[in-house]
Amino acid sequence: MKINNLLTLLLVIISINTQAQSYAFEVSTGTYTDLTDTISLNEGISWDDPEFNIPIGFNFEFYTQEYNLITLGLGLGGTLVFGDPYMDPDVSVILPYGADIVDRAYDVNNDQPTESLSPISYRLDGDLGSQILKIEWRNVGFYSELFDDGISTDFTNFQLWFYEGSNTIEVHFGPNNVANPSLSYDDETGTSVGIFDRVVGDDYYAEPIATEGLALEGDPSSPDAISTTVLFESFLNGNVPNGTIYRFTRIMTNAEETENASVGLQIFPNPTDDFIKFTLDDSTLDVQSISIIDVSGQLVRNLDPNTRSENIADLSSGVYFIDIKSANGKITKKFVKK
Repeated sequence: MKINNLLTLLLVIISINTQAQSYAFEVSTGTYTDLTDTISLNEGISWDDPEFNIPIGFNFEFYTQEYNLITLGLGLGGTLVFGDPYMDPDVSVILPYGADIVDRAYDVNNDQPTESLSPISYRLDGDLGSQILKIEWRNVGFYSELFDDGISTDFTNFQLWFYEGSNTIEVHFGPNNVANPSLSYDDETGTSVGIFDRVVGDDYYAEPIATEGLALEGDPSSPDAISTTVLFESFLNGNVPNGTIYRFTRIMTNAEETENASVGLQIFPNPTDDFIKFTLDDSTLDVQSISIIDVSGQLVRNLDPNTRSENIADLSSGVYFIDIKSANGKITKKFVKK
C-alpha cells in the first residue's frame, strides 16, 4: 500500500501535548541475531499489507491498558495495534518500522502472492513472570521500489520485543541496505518509529486522534524522542545501523503516582543498603505478583507474592521500583539502593 493512501486513514492534522509522557526512550547497541524455532505468521506465502493476530503469551501493559493479543495490520507491513481496528472505537498503535515494507517476492503488478522471501514470525522466550515475546521481520523489501523498478534490491531486518513484568518495548535493527532512500522511503528521509495511545475519532479511518504518543526523528544512531499525537509526521534521517536497539520504558504519570499513594504502599528503610521491607495498608489485598524493576524498566527479580521483605545487598546502587499486581490493579513505588 502506498504511504499516501495510508495517511488519509491515519494522519492527524493537529498535535496535542497536554500531559506528561508515559514512556522514557533510550538507545543502545548489541549483536543482532536471527530468531530460530519460531512460529510463522505468513506460512511461506509472500505478503503485502499483512493482517495477523499474535498472542502475546502474558498480560502486557501498554500505557494504562493490559492486553494479551496484538494485531499486525493497518497497512505498511510493520504497523501493530492493540485492539480491533475494525470494531473498537479506539486502538493503540506501535510503529517499529513505519516505512511501506513488502515481501521481496510479492507480485505487485498482478497483486498476487508467491512463495515468500520475507518471513514474518514470532516466539516466546524466558520463564513465567519474565517472558519476552519476540516478533521478527526478516529480509523485507520496500513496496515503492518493487512497484516502480520491478525488482527488490533494498532490504531490512528488524525485531519487536515485549517484556513481561517491566512492560518495556524494544525494537532491534539488523542488517539492511537502502541504496535508494527517496524511493524506498517514499520521499521521506527515513522510516518512522513510534508508539501511540488510544487512537480515536468519530470516524476512525477518516480522522483518528491519539491521546498521547512518542515518535523518533533525527540521527538514527541517537534520535530525538518527540511527544506528539501525529502519526507519520516524524521520520529518522537515514538508515538505522545494524545492531541498534530502541527501548521504550514505561514510567508512571503524576496521576498514577497519586493513585498509588492513595493505596498505601510503604517501603522502609528508604534509601537502604541491604534489606527492604514493605507494607500495604490494605492487608486483604489479593496480591498476585511482586517484582523489582530497575530505572530502565527491566525486570530485576520476581518475589514471592506473600513476602514483605527482600535482601537487595547484591543490587547495584541506584533507583528501583517495587511493582505489585493485584486483582484490583497495579501499585508501584520507588526506592533507592545506596
